[in-house]
This record gives sequence, C-alpha cells and structure tokens, in this order.
Amino acid sequence: INNYFLLLLVFSTTSILANDNGLGPTPAMGWNTWCTLGPCQRDYCDAAEIMSIADAMEFNGMKDLGYTYINLDDCWADYRDDSGAIVPDIKRYPGGMTPVIKYLNKKGFKFGLYTDSGTKTCSNGGRNHSIPGSYGHYQQDADTYASWGVEYVKMDWCNTDINGVKLDPHEAYGNMSRALEKTGKKIWLNSCE
Repeated sequence: INNYFLLLLVFSTTSILANDNGLGPTPAMGWNTWCTLGPCQRDYCDAAEIMSIADAMEFNGMKDLGYTYINLDDCWADYRDDSGAIVPDIKRYPGGMTPVIKYLNKKGFKFGLYTDSGTKTCSNGGRNHSIPGSYGHYQQDADTYASWGVEYVKMDWCNTDINGVKLDPHEAYGNMSRALEKTGKKIWLNSCE
C-alpha cells in the first residue's frame, strides 16, 4: 500500500508545461503533403493541388469528421528576400500563400506549413539550391506566418549544427514557440527531432 500511495503522490504532483491557448486538446487531424506525389524529399505540391485537396476532403466528408488541417510540408519556400523574409516558390504559389489559406479557411479548413530549426530545411525539393530554415529568423518567420493566416507550423530538426555547435532543441523549439505566441495568433507548433 505504501508503494501505491507514493506512486499516486508522484502522479498527482506532476505538471505539464504548455500554453493554455485552446490548441491541442485533440490531435490535429487532416492531410499532409509529404511524399504524396513522387518520391519523398521532392514535394511538388502547388496552390491548385492544395485547394483541390480541400475540395475533395469537403466532398468526401472528411472535414465533417474533424479532418480540418491541410499541412504543406517541406519544399514550399524558395529563398529569403533582402529583408530576410521567407518567400514561397512563385512557380508553385504565384499569388503567394495568402490566397491559398483564404480559400481553405473559407471552406472551414486550417492551414499549416513546414519550417526547420536550422539554417536550411531537410530537402532542397529537387532544386539546385537549399531552402532556408528559420534559424536566426524565428520571430520574423512567426510574424510572416501569422500575417498569412497560418494556423499550424511543423518545425523540423535538420542542419542544426551552427559553426560546429549543435543547437539545443529545447531552446530552438522554445524560441519558435515564444515567437508564435508573440504574434497574438493561435498557431499550433509541431516539433520534430
């Protein structure tokens, strides 16, 4: 009985550190673009495909069953502009991300996208250059995503060796979590390590 009481005491005093922002009481269910067309690490999704997926999920009843997230994985971005802002691949997203997100939101879906904790993402998506990660731009990226209407961010863990020093995942993910929180928008953060 003493062991049972001690175990009960340990579990009753354990707390979980999380933002109390209404996000995450249930899993974020929906659709993710990674490996859907062609080989992995070459995510070829574009605006038309993302919108057609929303149409299909609405038509087949998945949205009504709670599958409300449509998440764009690696390879959507292209480069950073002169101000350091992340820029979507203009060939795949000619109007940028905002029209796609507005289309999804109008249908009752939430939009998510991918970034990386390090200097570049895990894949170049078949391009001849790397895709920039969020390292050194956490707040700038969070502000950009919030301005577009992003509601979910998947943050990967590639290219996190900076000048011979490995980033601390708790610190990096914490930095992005605080950056997203500072935007004032409710944005789900999914960390991958």
